[in-house]
Amino acid sequence: MDCVASHTAFLTARLYEGLADLKHGNGNPVCTIYSQPSTDLADSGGSGPLISFNIRNSAGAWVSLHEFEKLATLKNLHIRTGGVCSPGGVASALGLSPWEMRNNFSSGFRCGTDQDIVAGKPTGVIRASLGAMSTLSDVAFLVNFVKEFYREKAVTTGVRHITESTSSAGFEVQGISVYPIKSCGSYSVPPGTAWEVKPEGLAWDREWCLVHQGSGQALSQKRYPKMALIRPILDFERGLLRVTYRGSKASHLPDEVSVPLSADPGQFGSQSPSRTRSSRVCGDNVKTHIYSSPSVNNFFSDILDVPCVLARFPAGGQGLGMRHSKAKVQKHQQVKIAAPNTCPGAFPELPSPPDSDSEQSAGKILLSNESPILVINTASLHALNREIEANGGRSVPPESFRANLVIGATRDSEQLAWAEDDWTRLTIGGEEFKMMGSCRRCQMVCVDQETGERHQEPFVTLAKVRRFDGKVYFGAHMGHDPKTKAATEKAQFPTIQVGDAINVDDGALAT
Repeated sequence: MDCVASHTAFLTARLYEGLADLKHGNGNPVCTIYSQPSTDLADSGGSGPLISFNIRNSAGAWVSLHEFEKLATLKNLHIRTGGVCSPGGVASALGLSPWEMRNNFSSGFRCGTDQDIVAGKPTGVIRASLGAMSTLSDVAFLVNFVKEFYREKAVTTGVRHITESTSSAGFEVQGISVYPIKSCGSYSVPPGTAWEVKPEGLAWDREWCLVHQGSGQALSQKRYPKMALIRPILDFERGLLRVTYRGSKASHLPDEVSVPLSADPGQFGSQSPSRTRSSRVCGDNVKTHIYSSPSVNNFFSDILDVPCVLARFPAGGQGLGMRHSKAKVQKHQQVKIAAPNTCPGAFPELPSPPDSDSEQSAGKILLSNESPILVINTASLHALNREIEANGGRSVPPESFRANLVIGATRDSEQLAWAEDDWTRLTIGGEEFKMMGSCRRCQMVCVDQETGERHQEPFVTLAKVRRFDGKVYFGAHMGHDPKTKAATEKAQFPTIQVGDAINVDDGALAT
């Protein structure tokens, strides 16, 4: 045991030194270390063979533990984050008073949530533990990981330097996709097909989901990557949602299953209590309609090897039967918001709770994560792929980002990369859309939509070139914002299609 103690003490000291030596380009330390390693593990005052720390950016802002864990998982780095089952120790290390700990708990903070910085303080720590089988290479791997992703030499993030307006770039719709079953494969809208735009988003987008029979949680590719191989087909001639699976499956399973596109009550059981179920989607409690067909539900359960049922969340619901958009303009977006006209000496308006304004103005959505419609810009994708290829990786296709609209310019220009950060409105084929902010990304973009396999890219590179305030972004949210409420044919049935010309409004950026 003395040899093990000596070994781990040595590694702990080296890890401490490596993290403590990391400095940003402006000289500020990268890590705030709470552990004081002791070379003598018999000393009860030492913290043992572990290092607890947090990370700050060059401006001194804390890095989210949730975001750190995303990258660590992709890089196969086994490390613990959060309260580490030691509320007293964490409170002492972070200088949290008892009332702050109680306030964090009553506010809903739990380990694993993405809101892990409260009132300018982290709510947990990053903890690296070392043991008998740990090596110097393990220590170097962690130090180099922090150095690669969190030490800022200079500002190199993917923000567009405005040199020209993008309104004249000749953008057009290059692809339209909907995802009838949340987190499953896409259905590509054929060119020449006019596709309806609804207040909740594109027609038939994310109206169904797979729900875990035990927890009621909606399943996601983040945990079940094989969901990418579940392919829905919207068969309007037969009025069916047909579903196939492109992976290997048991011989007793059918080649496809189907349910009516119409919300036929007979599909959801004969008794009212069995028709609906409380489910949880992206943190929201919702009421979904559960399909009663054993053959349909067994098809999905056997493929994914998890007990689940197909559920529907149709538009037009109330209460738990509806959801609202969570998208918002991010700090890194160079959008000027006009200040209200005020007179000198006027009384300021009373502030409202942070959530109330967004709840009142947010549009409805179905089962999408944050907004009615997600769009990506091919110029930004090309810029990202250049970074990936420069580091020896393989480029990723637009399908990795599961966007509803893929848009691109008719002329190729590197200056159009990240232009979507600046857009305020788009007009597509005569329909107007309001931009709602950048799309925050997670490890799900690393699931190959053709094979269902997980890779490190593109999230690893995105974390280097598109990380702002500790969060990673790619693409933009938007919602339909019709310019007229008149009772016209176009207003009653708004549509867009592949090839539609796009007019970009970025006039708010004029300087």
